Amino acid sequence: MKRTAAFITALTMAFSMCAITASARKGDVSGDGKVNTTDLMMIAAHVKGKKILTGEKRARADVTGDGRINNSDVTAVAAHVKGKKILKDNTVNTKRALVEYDFGMFKKATGGKYELTTINEGQPGMDVLAVYNFDVFPNTYFCFGAKGRDCMKMTESGVFTFDKDVFEKGMNDTVPVQEVQLVKGGKIGDTGCVVGMKYSELKKKLGLGKAVVENSTLSPNIRTTIDGVKWNLVFNDEAAQKAVKNKRINPDTLCSDEFTFEELGIDPVCTYAISNCDVLYPTYSFERLKDAMNGEYDVEVVSIGQAAGAAMYNDEVFPNIRFVFRPDNMNLFKETEDGYEVDRKKFEKIPGETFVYAVEYLPGAEIPGRGGAKVGMKYSELKEHISLGKAYKTPSEFSPVIDVTMCYGDWLLVFNDPSIKNAIKDISNFADEKFSFEDYRIDPKSTRMVWFDTDF
Repeated sequence: MKRTAAFITALTMAFSMCAITASARKGDVSGDGKVNTTDLMMIAAHVKGKKILTGEKRARADVTGDGRINNSDVTAVAAHVKGKKILKDNTVNTKRALVEYDFGMFKKATGGKYELTTINEGQPGMDVLAVYNFDVFPNTYFCFGAKGRDCMKMTESGVFTFDKDVFEKGMNDTVPVQEVQLVKGGKIGDTGCVVGMKYSELKKKLGLGKAVVENSTLSPNIRTTIDGVKWNLVFNDEAAQKAVKNKRINPDTLCSDEFTFEELGIDPVCTYAISNCDVLYPTYSFERLKDAMNGEYDVEVVSIGQAAGAAMYNDEVFPNIRFVFRPDNMNLFKETEDGYEVDRKKFEKIPGETFVYAVEYLPGAEIPGRGGAKVGMKYSELKEHISLGKAYKTPSEFSPVIDVTMCYGDWLLVFNDPSIKNAIKDISNFADEKFSFEDYRIDPKSTRMVWFDTDF
């Protein structure tokens, strides 16, 4: 079929997994190509707390390279401006894994020029909508999930056609990349390896583990982590397919038992690689969380909007993150002199297959896939990392909030710090009136980030 041929063609294309690198000279905070009094004033304002630098500007301001911006950087730039001690022509390289992109970042990088196609995600017949611009991201495919899928139409001959206008109406800028795929010739991060190398070459450089056969076309594959990003390296060339054809799939895991290619006497070629946005917290079950925390966790009552939930947490394993449960027909609370607390004995009787009802990020928690952004940052700082829309007030303590789309659903980014209480006091709790913080000339801190199981 033409569709199959198109898929095979796509798998022979090369593409890179590295983000575009932006280079600028250290000390050139303004980005105008010079280090002068403008840059000196910007660094001094940051040190005094008058105007905080973020993102690339912050990286350029750290001329001493100690990870901090302080008076040492001010002194160094002042000496350069006066001609006393010229700064070395060092550059700052800022890289971002493509799996940290959202649709807004992709559009900005490509100037809104891109094509649409489908790729096969793994399960037979599971075609995934992908976008690409080979001039900007050579032979790189970005998958943004199910949003905009209405633009796909299959002709009688089995070929997909696309309506870009329909696609963009179904999307918004905050939709995150769910996966990026590499095929033959594509560079695997900054490792010096490419898709198309043999297993033996990749193992030597990447220290690969064992492979599995899955109940999908991504078979056999090896899961590995490179520079903090999770990858699937897929080996489904002819040699591998022949060697594993009798491998039995384990129905409990949908994978075969782990094995090495040496045991099978083969050295297969890596046919493509996939890097995923792996934000799995909302899909955790009670049993899986207990395992992840090695059975050691604390519990507490948390407010999740207009209701209460019983949360489990282990800040050593999941720093500043609370996993909230509200299982049916289980009263998990007991009354005390100070109010309510979680009944630990009842909590531990939650059925293992019960899934998380809500996930709550507290100040200090890193927001996954957002380039180091953390809860507790100011609105202006977060806008450097996340495509934020307008805020709105709710009839709960989540006020005001901004909707944020990340992997595995919609999240609420909450700003209820004291600086905004007076500013929005005249907005009705029940009004659907959206506003920007710029309208009120305030820059509040984020105080929480919450995901809910809306199908609960």
